[in-house]
Amino acid sequence: MPIKETDIVLDLGCSVGNVSHLLANKVSHVTGIDLNPDFIQFCDENKSSNEQYICSNFLDLDFSKLPCLTGLLGSFSLSYLADPKPYLDKVYMKMDKGSWIALLDVSCFISGNMNKQSKFYEKVRNFELESCKSGVYDFNFGAKLKPLLNKSGFKVIHCDENVHDVELNFNGCAKEEVVAIWRARLSRLVLLKRLLDSEYCEFEREFLAFINSDSHEQRNSLQFVVAIK
Repeated sequence: MPIKETDIVLDLGCSVGNVSHLLANKVSHVTGIDLNPDFIQFCDENKSSNEQYICSNFLDLDFSKLPCLTGLLGSFSLSYLADPKPYLDKVYMKMDKGSWIALLDVSCFISGNMNKQSKFYEKVRNFELESCKSGVYDFNFGAKLKPLLNKSGFKVIHCDENVHDVELNFNGCAKEEVVAIWRARLSRLVLLKRLLDSEYCEFEREFLAFINSDSHEQRNSLQFVVAIK
């Protein structure tokens, strides 16, 4: 990210503020926003003098009440929007020339961590590609980052289409805590459970066994794009 000491940054979906803290050490001011009140309370209790936190859906955020933004970071956040382009258009209009936006998001991260020979692979892959139509979550949003930013007027200056991550995009056997995270995630995938129906338990066992094997491979499941106005 083309960070400057004078930057004023918005962190979309800040969670417990870890990245906001990192940014605060390098820029003038950081505003973190998250819908989870417990996260925001934790952030408020641990913030530095150049950090502020807002509990809100970022669609409802009033940009007029914020300092003029020169940077925006979105990690796994815009993929929850049924149509993210109007929001990116709004961000573009609120930023001065030379400001930057950095987006990190997933690209078919379930099928990307499956054995391609699995009988479930095509069903799961198609489920991810079609999920955006439900308006609930876009499992393939990472692959759309570049064209979306371009359409909103931004110029892409950096793109990593295969970001290494120990949980979402890695090689070899997963760490024990990562397997536990995936087990919990799979228990929450209601729509995929509905699709696979009585076979879901078999899919779950197979998936967890594969990420816990040496044959598991990193496969473009996480993408990071930086652009400027």
